[in-house]
Amino acid sequence: MSNIEKIKQELDEKLEQEYNSYVEQLKQESKEEIIKNAYKLTVKEQIKEEIKDRNLDKDEIKALLQEDNLLENCYDRWIDDDSKLQEAFEFIVDDEIEEITEEYNERKRLKNRESR
Repeated sequence: MSNIEKIKQELDEKLEQEYNSYVEQLKQESKEEIIKNAYKLTVKEQIKEEIKDRNLDKDEIKALLQEDNLLENCYDRWIDDDSKLQEAFEFIVDDEIEEITEEYNERKRLKNRESR
């Protein structure tokens, strides 16, 4: 295993440890608190996987290894820029409404043809 592979593995382990630590912390909370933090848990998992999937160079990996609370910091940054999520939701909802409406209109046309 090369040196960069070793430090990449260290980073992956660090990310898993930080994520699992958050999960364990949540398990100690009430059901209401867990539900309240479900979004945060999901986003942290996505951030963890995104970092793990990146083709990082040696300096990037070393810098991330030095960072305390990496997932928490990334999550905080995500929350500060949540407009991207709103735009994604708008696109998905608009697209779904359009598709459902098209299917509805097609069924309606077929029904009208059959009734003639």
